[in-house]
Parts: sequence; C-alpha cells; structure tokens
Amino acid sequence: MLAERKRSRRAPGLSDLLRAVVNTLPVVVYALDGDGTILLSEGRGLEAMRSAPGESVGRNIREVFKDEPESLNHIELALAGDGHNAQLQLQRNGRDYHVWYVPSLNPDGSVRMVTGLALDVTEAAESRRQLRDLTYWLDRLVDTLPIAIFAVDREGRLSMARGSILGADISERIGRLVEETYDYIPQGLDAVRRAQAGEDCTFTVSNDREVDFAVGPIIEDGDVQGVIGVAIDVTEQVRAAAARTEAERQARFLALMSHELRTPLNSILGFSQLLANQEPDQLTRRQLRYVSHIKDSGEHLLTVVNDLLDISRVRAGQLRVDFLPVSPAALVGDVLDQMSVQARAEEVELVRGRQARTQVNADRGRLRQILLNLISNAIKFTPAGGRVEVRSLRAGDEVRFHVSDNGIGLSPADQELVFREFYQVPDVPATSPLRGTGLGLPLSRELARAMGGDVTVQSRIGEGSTFILSLPAHQPQED
Repeated sequence: MLAERKRSRRAPGLSDLLRAVVNTLPVVVYALDGDGTILLSEGRGLEAMRSAPGESVGRNIREVFKDEPESLNHIELALAGDGHNAQLQLQRNGRDYHVWYVPSLNPDGSVRMVTGLALDVTEAAESRRQLRDLTYWLDRLVDTLPIAIFAVDREGRLSMARGSILGADISERIGRLVEETYDYIPQGLDAVRRAQAGEDCTFTVSNDREVDFAVGPIIEDGDVQGVIGVAIDVTEQVRAAAARTEAERQARFLALMSHELRTPLNSILGFSQLLANQEPDQLTRRQLRYVSHIKDSGEHLLTVVNDLLDISRVRAGQLRVDFLPVSPAALVGDVLDQMSVQARAEEVELVRGRQARTQVNADRGRLRQILLNLISNAIKFTPAGGRVEVRSLRAGDEVRFHVSDNGIGLSPADQELVFREFYQVPDVPATSPLRGTGLGLPLSRELARAMGGDVTVQSRIGEGSTFILSLPAHQPQED
C-alpha cells in the first residue's frame, strides 16, 4: 500500500505530461470557452499570442487578437457553433505558423470549447521556399542555356524532360516508354538500357546540331531506381574550335608565304638600290626611272608582306610584345619628323598637338608602327591644303592618341568596315592613289589590342576623321 502511494506521488499527472510534450515540440496549444475566454495556453511558441505562459489565461481572445482581423475572423467562425474547423497561415516575429481552430459542441449544438493548435512550420516553409527558388532557377537555366535534363523511371518510362534541344514535342512523350520516346535516337536507347544496367555512358548526336549526351543510373540502396540524363548543345563550341583550327592553318600559311616572299624581295630591293647608286653616265634617265619604280614597288610589296606576317602572328598568338614605359611626347615627335616628307609631298600641314605627360605602357616599336599607319592614312585621305593633327591625353587609366584630319571622312557604315582586312572604301576609284592594301588599319587595331588597348574612329563625310589609339597608362610601382 505504501509502495503504491509512493508510485502515485512520483507519477506526473496527465496535464503535466501534455505540458512537457507541448513545451518540447514547436507548437502552441490553447483552449477557449464558448465566449472566447482563454482557458489554456501552452507552448514554447507562445509569442504567437503575444504573451508569456499563463499570462493570457482569463483574457478574451478578441482582446488578445484585436489587431489581427484575419485570425479573429477564423476564430469567430469556430465560435459560431456551426461545427466549422478553421485553418490559416500566420507569421509572428519572423516565424511561420499553421493554425487550426476546432470547436467542441454541447448536446444542444452550442459551442462548449474551441481548441487552438499553432504549429511552427518555419523550417519546413523555408525548405519549401529554397526548393521553390532552386527549382525556379534550374528551370531558368534549362530554358536559357543550350542544355536539357531528362529522367527515366524504373519501369522505363520518361518521367521528366526539360529543354528545347530534346525536341518541341518532348513534353508529349512524358509517361511513355523510352523505346517510344527515343525511337529517333538509336544511341539514346542503347545509353538508357546501359544505364538501367548500372553503367554510365556518353554519346554524341550529329545532325544539323552537335549535341553531347551523358546518361547514368540513379542508385539507391544498391539498386537502380531510374536513369538521369543531361544533353548539351555544343554546336557553337565545335564550330569555334573548327574556326580556330582554320585560322591557325591560315596563319601558318601566311607566315610561310611571307617568309618565302621576303627573301626574293630583299634581293630585288638590294639590286635596285645598287643600280640607283651607279654613276650618272652609266644609266640613262629612263633606266633610272625604271629602277626607281622597281625600288618603290618592291618596298610597297615588302610592306604588304610584313603586314601580312604581323597579322598572321597576332592571329596565331605568336606576336611578341615587350612592354616598357614610353613617353608620348618623344615618340610622337620622332614619328612626325619621319612623316614630314610625305606630308610636304602631299601638301598637307602636319601639326604636333598637346601631348600627355603620363607615360604609356606599350611596345615602343609596335606603338610607332601604329602611329605611322594612322598618320600615313590621314595624310593620304586629306586633300592638298588640308591639316593633320596628332595629340595625346590622359583619360583615367589610359593614354589616348588622337590622329585627326579634315579630309574626306567616312560614312557610318564604313567606320567599322575599314578595320577589316583588304577592305576598300567604295567611293574611292580603283585607280586612285588613295587606295591602299587594306591592311594598315586592321593591323593597327590588332597590334593595339595585343597591347591591351584598341583603335576606334569618329568621322563625318566631308568633315574629316579622328582615329583614337587607346593604351594603358604606365603605373609606377610604389616602393
């Protein structure tokens, strides 16, 4: 008898057990009488009722939730006595709750009590949000990128497929056996069957597009539960690789051709120079004129060959660039001295504008080559009596060289086309001395980009052009 009394004292009451369970789980439990007075409130999520444990007991729910019309509306439905079970979603202090209000009725149909249960579903809601966001971005990726994803269940039916590269009717094939789904891709059937046997495999389909497939098994507890596959459209990569290979082949051909041409050209120029230096009475005036033509044509052809060789080196990634700090003022002065003879011959005024004091980070020889091309081009397209000005300035982290003329100008369409190899401005007659080889400007841009810069143009028909060479400014290292 004594032992039973001791056991009875040690055993907690039913309410104690419920309270312990409620305060362990992420729930709030409360009860209301038929008038809405709170009879019970327990749970570690009681901040949902804006009170500490026990403090809301005896208060009317309409007072506690007076600022929450949505909650009160559902509670009033439960208190109305029609047996209505109300549910709603709530947010309190950054937490998500799923709430139920369940009425208990007297024999006469009146409400004896309403039991409320609020379940904290924040973690579950956050997981659902994360899953929804992940699914959204995966859908965006699949719809935007040239990829597709598909799955086959353990019965061999297509259970999921996303991506237009699988075909416009792929959604209509969901639920069909893979033999019916991939009957137009024999490699796909074989790959799925191998994956069903537990093997990873890849294959490529080449029609009008090039598509790589990777297919593998979904394994759980050692058993194959299905098949997952990814398809990637690699057409552009394949074409780019082919274009790169072709460009490298052409670059090697140009380099070989240029090398083979330079040897005889150097001989022609050497002997023409030798003939031009003969005693005056050894060659007639006509013969000297012919020798001069040979020399000029040879030098022009050598310039073309050298430009071709430089372009081929740039395209093949074999151009050597030695970066050093270069003074714009000093270099522009040297280049203008060299171009003064051509300017006088064309009756064009050559002007040295204001120069940047900041040094430029560049290969001096290549920078000189670009300026010579730009200035020579400006002189060529400026009529007699015109003007060509060369200036440089600092602009942020760059130094910009401006070569401006008041010549014939370029149309908007020609302003980008002039940077293509061998392009000739269409308005210039084929016999005009203004027509060059079409290599100077493309080579200048390639050389500038190889040094981390660029060449652009601003122009108007009849008003002239300004070619702008932009290169990184030299940044002195701090001690």
